[in-house]
Order: sequence, then structure tokens, then C-alpha cells
Amino acid sequence: MVVALAGGAFPAAGQAPAAAAYEARLERYRSGDFVGAIQDAMAVPWRDFEDQAEAFLDRWPGRTAREDLALLAAALFHLDLAGPAGVRPEDHETMARRFVGRIEDDRGAAWLRDSHLGLLGFLASRSRWADAVRVAEELRQRFGEDPAVRLARARLAEVLGWGLHDERFLDQAQFGYAALLEEAAAAGAASTADGRPDPNELRLRLAHLRLREGNPESALEMLAAAGEQRSALFRFVAGALRGETLLWLERAAEAEAAFAEAHAVHSGSISAAAGLAVARQMLGDPAGGANAVRRFLADTDGADAWRQFLHGPLNAETERLDRLRSLVLVRVR
Repeated sequence: MVVALAGGAFPAAGQAPAAAAYEARLERYRSGDFVGAIQDAMAVPWRDFEDQAEAFLDRWPGRTAREDLALLAAALFHLDLAGPAGVRPEDHETMARRFVGRIEDDRGAAWLRDSHLGLLGFLASRSRWADAVRVAEELRQRFGEDPAVRLARARLAEVLGWGLHDERFLDQAQFGYAALLEEAAAAGAASTADGRPDPNELRLRLAHLRLREGNPESALEMLAAAGEQRSALFRFVAGALRGETLLWLERAAEAEAAFAEAHAVHSGSISAAAGLAVARQMLGDPAGGANAVRRFLADTDGADAWRQFLHGPLNAETERLDRLRSLVLVRVR
């Protein structure tokens, strides 16, 4: 298989075999055989593979668009190699940053940010929290003021906070969401058009975090500010949160109506079914609560909508890697 790649500077004689070995694997990667290229690279001892990458890096100055794509491809190759557990992730991440660092214009910074946000999403989706925290910190150091980075870091803190029952992470998430919401409000109609987070998502997340502080009135105010939700997932979350908050305030009849709205959006979600059952039990209707649970058992597909709201957006950052990979694929001839 021969893949058309732009040529770089002629390597020193001692580097030529190492650079050629690396280039062959990168060609395979850019042809779309990601798995085969990764498996092949993983079979090489790290020091040998590092030497090959160094030799190849010396060939690519990164001065043209085609060379830039080759450098991006190599960076993605190393980030994909950082994915499997136990395969020297930090070494591969460092090498990826070195390749992208050769790209001098704004594309290099954007690609570096997006590739690491994608890696963060991948690690979170695999529950590799220590690695995810490390990558999030790398993003903070390099792109600390970027809204997409700040949102991803807040989402990670929220997931960790609820999972570990650690108020420090939840405080960090709440602070991050509040700052982003304030900026989105100041930006007005341009708040989502310029790549900033959806203000209504931020309001829903803040309502949940304010409720955990024991402030149900503030949570209801935030839910009211969010208004009517267009997204089915957001409608579900708004109903479930309103129901939980109203239960806190012992307004069982209103809570039942709110949980019923959420249940109507996704009857197979245990979050709404459980809340509806509790509200009906409080209202003296245990049979109605049992019916809600039975419907959940009949309709559930194992995918809880609340969990999707909590974990889904962070995991979806992985899609950034897919978009970058599509840029570096080359025609086989």
C-alpha cells in the first residue's frame, strides 16, 4: 500500500531507516486502517518507536498545508496510542504535542486544543479518571480561558463530584458553570453562535448543584430562568429536577406533575419513575407509584436519561478526534 504524502527535508543517513519505519506506520494510519497501525506500533518497544518518531519529526518543518496535515496525523496517531490502558500515555501525549507544536499558525493551537479535548472525552468514557484529570490540567495550562476547555473541565469536576461524593469537585463545577453563564448572559444572542456553551444547559446544571446545597428556592429560580426546553433530554432533566426540588419543599402534588412530565419524555428512565413513585406514595397513591415503576421496567433499555445528561456531553468530546482524523485521511493509489 502506497499513500500519497508530501515529502519533507532529506533525513541524515542514520535517521533514514527509523524515519522510514515510522512513515510506513503513519501511512497505514492515514489510509484509514487505524486499528492495524496502532497494533503494529504497540508491538515495537517504546524506545525504538520513540527514536523512529524523533527521526520522522526532524523531516517535517511544518511550513505548508500538506506538511501540517502530516504533523497533525502523527499527533493523532500518538494520542490514539495513548488511549489503551498501560501504554505510556504521558509519553505519547508529549510526542503528540511536539508534532503539533511544529505548526506555527493558529491551526496548530486549535488542533492541539481539539485533540486533547477529544482525548479527555475518550478517557472519561472509559472511566480513566486519573488520566482524564491529568489531560484536563494540561488543557487548563495551555488554554485556560477558552470557553470549551472551561466547560469540559467543569463537566469533569461535576462527574467526579457526584461519583466520589466529593463536595470540592462539585464546588469547582458550580463555580465554573456560574462564570460561564454570566459570560453567556453578557454575550446575549451570540452566546451559542460563537461556540460558547448553551446557557440553558448551564442553568439546569446549576439548579441541580444549588439543590445539593440545600437551596431549593434558588434551584426553582434557575429552572424558571431556563424556560421551556426544545431538547427532549433537557425537557426530561428540567422535569426531573423540578420534581426533586418540589419534593424537597414537600409540595408532593406539584412534584408528581413534574415527574410525570419527565416520565412522559422517557418512561424507561429510572430517575423519573422513582421520583413519580415517591410523589404518589406521599400523596397516598401507592398503586399509582407501583404503576410508574412497572412502566419503567417494561420500557427501560438500560439507558437512563439522567445519566446521559451527566456523562454524555463530556464523553461526546471524543467526536473532536473523529473530525480531526477525517482531515488527515489520504487517497490510496
